[in-house]
Amino acid sequence: MTRSFAKRLGVAGAFLVAVATGAVAARPPCPGGTYTVQGGPLLVGAPPTQVDTITVAPDPVSIELSIGCGSANAVKTDKVKGAKKGTKVRGTWQGCAGLEGKIKLRGIIVDECGRMTGKLRAKGVKRTFEALGGSGGACNPLAAPGSQGCNAGEKCTWVQVQDTPEPIGTTSCMPDGTQDLGDACTIGPVGETTGFDDCKAGLICVNAQCADICGFDGSAQAQCAAGFNCTRYSGLFANGEEDPIAGACSEGCNPLTQLRTSGGPCGDGQGCYLLTSSTDTISVCASAGTVAIGQPISGSSFANSCVPGGMPRAADDTGTTFECGALCQMTDVYMGVNEADEGGVAPYTCQAAGAAAPDDPTNGESCRYWWAREPFEGLSQFSNTLGWCFKHAAFQYDTNGDQTPDAPFPRCITLTTGDIVPPIGNPPHNDAQYFWCAALPDAPALRVDRMRVVR
Repeated sequence: MTRSFAKRLGVAGAFLVAVATGAVAARPPCPGGTYTVQGGPLLVGAPPTQVDTITVAPDPVSIELSIGCGSANAVKTDKVKGAKKGTKVRGTWQGCAGLEGKIKLRGIIVDECGRMTGKLRAKGVKRTFEALGGSGGACNPLAAPGSQGCNAGEKCTWVQVQDTPEPIGTTSCMPDGTQDLGDACTIGPVGETTGFDDCKAGLICVNAQCADICGFDGSAQAQCAAGFNCTRYSGLFANGEEDPIAGACSEGCNPLTQLRTSGGPCGDGQGCYLLTSSTDTISVCASAGTVAIGQPISGSSFANSCVPGGMPRAADDTGTTFECGALCQMTDVYMGVNEADEGGVAPYTCQAAGAAAPDDPTNGESCRYWWAREPFEGLSQFSNTLGWCFKHAAFQYDTNGDQTPDAPFPRCITLTTGDIVPPIGNPPHNDAQYFWCAALPDAPALRVDRMRVVR
């Protein structure tokens, strides 16, 4: 099996991803230009007020970083090449910017050549960046109001400039709004001068309510208030599959009880959903999906495609169709331990949500730990506290490492804490943990090998 995660939210009426169905020809490369890095310097330790730039030219090809990396330090030929989604930029240097070893930049220029997103990698450096070209280079939605690089009376915000054939937006300076945090808000008609909201600077309209803008770079200006999570929304501060430069702060919630951290329910027409990224799992209230538990999902799959209490999952081990499965209350279950809770702890069980009993030979479902769906090594607040309903009867797994599923996926009540079921590990692993039936220890050194590939 391979991983697939619904890590973004689709919002009713806005920020929905359109799927292109026809072949798209490669675009010509963008003309040369200088792009201003947003959210602070490229390198940790640089003065916070330092402004870094990336200068790109397609003919002759060159990539120059203001931190001191350029053609004189290049160890590979720079590449600036037109592609279907934008202009790809690739540079590799050595012996510059005070860094050891090779310095690699991989990026793509999008938004009509107005924005570059990418990653800078070197020894001790892993920096995801956004850089803006032209007059938009100084606009930073994460900066404090009045310091966002816009004129007086303006704000740096996300503007929806196109909705067909695919949604496209950009970060730009627009007239400041009048609505405060938590106020009702509206977004203007799609267009370069109209497709923005009426929230004040530093806020963004999500689910018809003004929310704080936040970021994912770990900086102080990117943080949300206590009890809130920085949330990625499809089509907000990013186009298509791009990594967003910013998100919106959303209050945390319990995906089983459907209550907010503050104790009240999510808003009308909303539900509590999980978002798993490459580093964490968070929970937020979002527009409620309509696909019922056990029903197939057509088109794109979002974290909130399902009714509240459900999440997208693979329907079988072919990976060709996805459906909604229920969340459940998990506890350790294996041979002789909590066997009656194989479907989850009441009242939040898979069977209470309409799933077949675990012993059903065709459609049997069992509750498994959420950490099985997390691609990172650490533990989130949900790794060992929440479960998801896994249709084990519909899946096989690989017993000998040849990348071919060849045996029925085992039930939790047939497993032990020893290494009995193939594959046999070296050193031996814990079968209950390997198949997601037992919690992971807090200390990374105590975590044994386990199956980590799941849709």
